[in-house]
Amino acid sequence: MRERGREGERGSEQIPTVSYCSVILLGVGVCSESFNFEFKGAAGLVLGDAAKESFSLVSLGGTIPTSVENPEDFGIRWIETVYYLFALGMPFCCLLVMIILWTVRLTVKQQVRK
Repeated sequence: MRERGREGERGSEQIPTVSYCSVILLGVGVCSESFNFEFKGAAGLVLGDAAKESFSLVSLGGTIPTSVENPEDFGIRWIETVYYLFALGMPFCCLLVMIILWTVRLTVKQQVRK
């Protein structure tokens, strides 16, 4: 006969491991080239080799200031900051919160507290 709770103990060890692997994979994913822009037609002919360009999430954020006349403007830096916050910061924070919630032990009193 199986002992109750053994599967739960094994699963409780595997979930943080999978979560840590998710953080690593997210880091690799945001740095790898994952999408590209390709201009066709007259614009593609004018641009030549620059008509097709690949980007990663990080490299796209780095090109935000280069797309305007005054890259040091507060508004552009604000857009870049918000982009990085939501595109990079939020997914990492979500994974971090999930790891914390899974690994921190709570007493029954803490769990039912409203």
